[in-house]
Amino acid sequence: MKVDKAYCLSKKPLIFAGNGNCIKDLNKEINSGEMVLLWHPSWNISLKSIPALVKTHLIFKKKGNKFIICCNSKAEYNLCKFFGLDTKLFNQNMHECEHEFKPVNLPKIYDAFYAAQAKPFKRLYLAKDIKYLYVLTYTYGKNAFINNEGYDLSKLEPLIKHSTWNKTFVYGRDKISKLICSSHCGLALSKKEGAMWASVQYLLCGIPLVTTLSKGGRDYFYDDDYVILVKDNSQSVLDGVNLAKNRNYNPENIRNKVLQKMVKHRYEYLDFIIEKFLNKQTNRDKLYDFIWGSEIGIKKHLHETELSK
Repeated sequence: MKVDKAYCLSKKPLIFAGNGNCIKDLNKEINSGEMVLLWHPSWNISLKSIPALVKTHLIFKKKGNKFIICCNSKAEYNLCKFFGLDTKLFNQNMHECEHEFKPVNLPKIYDAFYAAQAKPFKRLYLAKDIKYLYVLTYTYGKNAFINNEGYDLSKLEPLIKHSTWNKTFVYGRDKISKLICSSHCGLALSKKEGAMWASVQYLLCGIPLVTTLSKGGRDYFYDDDYVILVKDNSQSVLDGVNLAKNRNYNPENIRNKVLQKMVKHRYEYLDFIIEKFLNKQTNRDKLYDFIWGSEIGIKKHLHETELSK
C-alpha cells in the first residue's frame, strides 16, 4: 500500500481498503453513500486518536457509508471497541506484496539494514555501535537534512555518521530488495509508530529482524524463529545483530513462515468481507487472487482521482 491511498476491492458493492489520510481521495464516493472503507491507521491508535475517529465514523454514518477501523494491534482493537467504534483486528502488513520483496542470493555487505524516515522517533542512535550499517531513508519538509551531495543523516543523528545511506530517494522495489538481501538482518527500533511496512519487507526478503518493543502493531507477524527482541540500548541492539549474523538462517524458511501467517490473515479478512458485504457464495480463492495475485499486489487496485494523480 502507498501511504494515504485507497484501493478499490469491489465496485458492487463499493468497498475500499486504505490507510492514513486516504479519505481525502474518496470525497465523491463518500457523498454517494453506501460505501465501505476498511481503514488501516498509519500510526498507533491511542486515547488521543479517539475523538477524530468518532468524528469520521459519524460523517460516514450520516452519508449511509461504513467506516471500519482495521487495527494493527490487539491493544488498538480493544480501545476502539471500548468506545463503540466499528473495528476489526486486521493488520495492514498483510497487504505487503510478496511478489516485489523476495530473497536474492547476494554477498552480505552490511551487518544490518534499517529502513527509516529521517525523524527522531526512528531512534537511529540505537544503531550507533553497528560497524557496517545501511540506512534507507527519505526526507521531506522541515525534516530534510540535505547537503551538496544529497541526504545527510549525520545532521539528524551524528552518532551514525560512519554508516552508509542513500543520498537521494531510492525508486524500485528490486533495488530495495537487493539492499535488504545484502544485509545480515533488518532493524526496527522505534518505540511507537504504525505497523511499519519495512519490518515485513525484511522477512519476505528472507533476512531476520532485530527489534525493540514497540506500540503500533509491527509485531503481528513475528515469530521467535526469525525475530530477535532486544532492549532499548545500543549494546543490546549490537548484541542482537551479532546473534543474527552468527545464526544460520535459511532465507526461504523465513519467507515461507511469514507468508503462511500473512495468507492466513488475508483469508480471515476475506471471510469478513464476504460475510458482511458480498454474496455468501463468493469464491474465496478467486477473490484472494483478484486482490493480491498480481505482480504488484493490491497496488493494482489503486484508486486515483484528479486530486491524487
